[in-house]
Amino acid sequence: MGDLACIRSLDLFSDLTDAQFAQVISCIENRSYSKEEFLFHEGDRASRIFVLKSGRIKLFKNSWDGKELILAFLTPDSIFGEDAVFSGETYSASAMAVEDSCALVFTRSNIERILLENPGIAVKVIENLSRRLYKSTNQVSDIAFRDARGRLASALLRLSSEYGKPSREGTVIDLNLTHQDIANIVSLSRTTVTNLLLDLRDNELITIKNHRIILKDQARLADWVR
Repeated sequence: MGDLACIRSLDLFSDLTDAQFAQVISCIENRSYSKEEFLFHEGDRASRIFVLKSGRIKLFKNSWDGKELILAFLTPDSIFGEDAVFSGETYSASAMAVEDSCALVFTRSNIERILLENPGIAVKVIENLSRRLYKSTNQVSDIAFRDARGRLASALLRLSSEYGKPSREGTVIDLNLTHQDIANIVSLSRTTVTNLLLDLRDNELITIKNHRIILKDQARLADWVR
């Protein structure tokens, strides 16, 4: 697939006419990012909005003492940075490529013009922002109100719904996650996460192969959340 065809296939632009698409393309900066390269840091002046074309991006926050909280792993079609840009604030989290990635980059003035002239894109941007807010609210709720078992089970089910792929053994979470990554999602220590994952494995709720977690029984896993 050629580069323009790849961009055209993104959901954000799927409803545009050829003339509208040509106008959008004229405003795009196409950027490539190597694995572990930052797109922006928490606290940077927010001046760009991104649409992920390929690869995977980690959104995360760091505390003053160096602890990390992972907010999301973004996949192609994701829009990010718009909350800070439209509010006039600094970026509230950092964005780093976890694999080689490509993103479309817009300035605020360009994206505002595109949204005003293409209401369909504006609706999709709002839907994207709403989904991310919904997920963040659930994550905060889990950390605030659930015990360690409930946090982990809820996070695994959420990751399965976003990144799951069916397999003969169950649902594979298609992310290369370390125990520390999971700990940074649920705000627990790595040791606690490791012990809980072993417990889940011993109860035949999950299995781990090739750095991928496979959920074998989501109904029973949901009992850990309740």
